[in-house]
Amino acid sequence: MPPEVFAEIVAGLRGALPAPLVDEPASWARRDRVALDAIAGLRPGNAVEARLAAKFVVADSVALDCLRLAGACREDRKAAQRHTAQSMAMMRASRSALRMLLGMQAARRKAVRAAPGRKALSVKAREVWEAAPKVGDRWIH
Repeated sequence: MPPEVFAEIVAGLRGALPAPLVDEPASWARRDRVALDAIAGLRPGNAVEARLAAKFVVADSVALDCLRLAGACREDRKAAQRHTAQSMAMMRASRSALRMLLGMQAARRKAVRAAPGRKALSVKAREVWEAAPKVGDRWIH
């Protein structure tokens, strides 16, 4: 995957993920690192798969944050119900993105097995992760 594509995915993640509970640089860096590790764990093989993996990670993170918000407003039943409904919608979106990603990966693996002389269609997710811009142990915001 070209570095500029990966940079766009990272920028999109940073704008879409819920803010950390504590507004300090270490918390923001940890949030980004956890999200990027989750994407790398899904082992996307190309830019489309990386975008689907990012959609899954964002939707899953938002779903969990909505559940946290629902629990935080127990006195306001309507607000809690809204947050819970939003969480359920985001859980459905995350499952959909994951199903689509896994289907694409299975099709890609099948195509690679069918043409054993061809190289894999992309670099490993770990190589992409290591090529991302960093400053010390923190991601650039």
